[in-house]
Amino acid sequence: PAKLQSLVKTYSEFINFPIKVWGEKTVPKEVVDVEATEKAREEAKKKAEEEGKEPEEVKEVMKTEYENVPDWIVQNENKPIWIRNPKEVSKEEYNGYFKTTFRE
Repeated sequence: PAKLQSLVKTYSEFINFPIKVWGEKTVPKEVVDVEATEKAREEAKKKAEEEGKEPEEVKEVMKTEYENVPDWIVQNENKPIWIRNPKEVSKEEYNGYFKTTFRE
């Protein structure tokens, strides 16, 4: 898949329609942090005992984990520079276009 992705990216960078390749995407996912939640509950319990009150309900502590998910990935996200307004195209984009097209 990596070789195919690099070939598609190299030779179809400025094609007008999107080309997608099946690959893996890293997606953030919110999950409960059990250790941090337990620690917060213990601290709330300790504080409540010191004050002589009932412990308050503690919200679960969330953390972000990243998961690899198979999905279609667009390989040619650049719009062709000859379709865009010349004032919107930066010098780096022109140089990148000529490097990839003419191998300079």
